[in-house]
Amino acid sequence: MSGREPVQIQGIGDLLNGAYSIIGDLILSNIGAGWEPCLVLDSRSAATSVTAAYKRAGKYLPTDDTDSWKYPLYPECVDGLLVGTTAGASSSTGLCDGHYINKASTLGTRVWLALGNLDAGGNAGLWCVNGSNALSSGIWGIASRLSAIGRGGVEA
Repeated sequence: MSGREPVQIQGIGDLLNGAYSIIGDLILSNIGAGWEPCLVLDSRSAATSVTAAYKRAGKYLPTDDTDSWKYPLYPECVDGLLVGTTAGASSSTGLCDGHYINKASTLGTRVWLALGNLDAGGNAGLWCVNGSNALSSGIWGIASRLSAIGRGGVEA
């Protein structure tokens, strides 16, 4: 057991067929202060970089000087998004699910991949976030974009 086991509801594992999901076109941005989620609430304004349409969360994911799993102690709500903050937990304390984040000195943008996938031995869970992939990443283990407010490609 890895400590980051797949989500199970009524005995059925994982929520989205073993694929990471891009929720609401969230982008992680590090301009020197740490990895900060940036949200866009209207899918018509989704972009391939952080634009004026994106709102910076003002909260940062736990990070340090390594590319590795970090385990947040508790979530904080930012515009409906629960962001795991404050380092110091483990796979058995705090939120229990990890955030895989690049080191603090790595600047740029990353895609927020949520819920985990099953191709690497079960690194999944409601709080699991992979924040180390480029915005251009595209592999079978990443699901299509989902609107955070239910708006798809067709205007509501």
